[in-house]
Amino acid sequence: MQYAILIHIDEASWDKLSLAERKRIEAETNVLAANLTETGKLKGAAILQGGFTARTLTRKQGQYHVTDGPFAETKEILAGFQLVECDTIEEATAIAQRFPGLQLGFTLEIRPLADSCSTLRTRSQ
Repeated sequence: MQYAILIHIDEASWDKLSLAERKRIEAETNVLAANLTETGKLKGAAILQGGFTARTLTRKQGQYHVTDGPFAETKEILAGFQLVECDTIEEATAIAQRFPGLQLGFTLEIRPLADSCSTLRTRSQ
């Protein structure tokens, strides 16, 4: 099964890091990605541009509404993701625990992918 590891960061805290510290975290993340690629676990990954570049689209009462910025009004934004192939969510969580950004306070969400909209599980099910 594939799991998305969603990487949330506090942009203000990230911006306060020195360039050397940012490069260290990036290098450590690249080492982890290379290891996961070698073992066949990493299926994809991407870094997203800052939250200020986001645009949120909604539709209410037949009207489209476009808002600049991310949907959630929080100090953390979705910064990127990794897509991993694992047998269990515990295995995906163990991979996520190796992510270097955790030492800086990043938050990682691990979520299984759905096969289709019809297989999307919600809390009420």
